[in-house]
This record gives sequence, C-alpha cells and structure tokens, in this order.
Amino acid sequence: MPEVETPFVPHPWFRSPHAQTIFPAYAWHGSPRPPAIRRLVPVSDGDQIVLHEDETPVAERIVVLLHGLNGSAQSPYVLRIAAKLRQRGFHVVRVDLRGHGEGMDLAQKPGHAGRSDDVAAILKYLSINHPQAKFDLVGISLGGNIALKMLGEMNDESREARRLVRAAVVVCPPIDLVASSTHMLQPQSRLYSRAFVKKLIKLLRRRARQGMTIPFPSPLPKTVWDFDDRVTAPLSGFRDATEYYEQSSASRVLDHVMTPTLLIASQDDPIVPGSIFQRDFPENMTVCLPQHGGHVGFYAARNGDPDRYWMDWRVVDWLCKN
Repeated sequence: MPEVETPFVPHPWFRSPHAQTIFPAYAWHGSPRPPAIRRLVPVSDGDQIVLHEDETPVAERIVVLLHGLNGSAQSPYVLRIAAKLRQRGFHVVRVDLRGHGEGMDLAQKPGHAGRSDDVAAILKYLSINHPQAKFDLVGISLGGNIALKMLGEMNDESREARRLVRAAVVVCPPIDLVASSTHMLQPQSRLYSRAFVKKLIKLLRRRARQGMTIPFPSPLPKTVWDFDDRVTAPLSGFRDATEYYEQSSASRVLDHVMTPTLLIASQDDPIVPGSIFQRDFPENMTVCLPQHGGHVGFYAARNGDPDRYWMDWRVVDWLCKN
C-alpha cells in the first residue's frame, strides 16, 4: 500500500488544536466555485439529495466528495480539495448530504452519521449515468464515518456500491460516535458542541417554519448528545442517542473494508478523540495519525506542497497513486 510520504508539521503560528481547527475553516483559500450541473438523487423515505457535478467532460475517474456535520458542497475544505483534484484531471461530484446545503428543503428525515444507504444510492445513480467511469470516495469528518460504514457493510446495497469504488480517503472520521460525542462534553471541546447545536437548532426552526412536523425540544438541547437523544434519534427510528451512535459508528464494520483507503486524523483533535484510532485496522487501510492538526485543519509549515493545506494534498496524492 502507498504510504503518506510527507509528514505534517504545523504552521508555527497555528500549533494549538483550536487554531488548527478554526483558522482553515474560515480563512480565504481562493478556491473558485466552478459551474456545476445540479442533480437530484432520490433516496429512502422519498427524500432527495443534491449533487453538484463538474460541467467539464467526464474523466476516467470520478471523485465523490462528502462534507461533515453542518457543512455542505460549498464548505471551504470541499471547494479546496475539489479544485486540486480537478487540476489533476479528476471529475468531481460535490454532495450536499441529506438535509444539508441546497438539499435542506428536500428532506423530511434528518441526515445523520449512519446514512450509508444514501451514499450507496449516489454511487448507483452516478454509475448509471457514467457506466465507464471508476469512482473514488472522499469523506470529511461525519462524511468520513458515513463513507467507511458503507465500505464495510455486508448488506447487498452496500456491497454493490463499494464494488464501484476504486479508492477512498477519510479525514477525522468519528468512527466511534459514543466516544466522540462524550469527548465534546469535555471543557476544552464545549465551544464546538455549542456551535454545532446552535446550527442544528437553527435548521429545526427553518423546517418548522416550512410546516414540517418536527418535535421541537423544550428546553433546547445544549450538547450534541442531548440533541441527538431528543431529536436525531427519534426522527430517524432509533430508541435514543446510544442506540443511534452504536448502530451508526463505522468502527463496527471496519474489519470488512476491502477498498484501498487512507485514514487521516490528528491526535489533538478537539472534536474526534485520537484514542479511537488506537486499534487494529485491515491491511488495505493506511492510517496516518499526526500529533497535531486539530479537526480537519492540518495547516502546515512549508514542506514542498504548492500551498499550506497539507490535508488536501494527501487526498490528491493518495488518489493519484491508487
């Protein structure tokens, strides 16, 4: 298996995990929003997912990019990675996961970390439209857990979909959702928990204004665990947050992942604890665990890459080598 040849060394001004997490998420990165074909993919329960597919001619390999919680196809890291892949000749499809981005009004059911069937539906849809193409899968944060869960599941739908995937990269995936949600209860991580919950409540209010039947919690949740226990789980058919987390965590099925996969995560991630990656992985998975990098940050000192977004170039390198 190819290895990650360029180690991550944090930018000297951004050594802390919080600086690494926050700065790359908001800094202007110059990546354009190229013209894209908007496609609607039907999924279970009658909901729809929005795809943003490059208008350029279809290349031999198509990369499907999945964002994280409260993100979208327009998230800075998605646009950055898409631009770099496009320069290397890949055809890129940026996904608005269920209930996110432009698909916010097209879903009655909430998106969540276990929606691997949605990814299978996306791959099946794209394979019908592009029968000669080979597919790569890139999942960031929550999208990474969804991608891994689909690649490891043994049901017929996932088996058929993963046969289409040539290689995959996942970055900071919360493969153990119980541990990740518990980690965000710690004092150093509560800022992120509050930010996530604030955005999720804003989404609930928007859906309520549109007339959707949603059990609006009172008092309002203050943590991600509380939100998932009182909103995500019951709306998605789970008994509670614990059952939702246990059934949706990719860690349950990692041993069955056969696709060449690169997993990148930092040991100082304030959202996804590095301890969950101290386990055995299948031999076809390469695991890169830098000491620093925050959550989906990895803003680097100069190291020979064209820019400082180390994470982006590792995605590009891995897919070019596989």
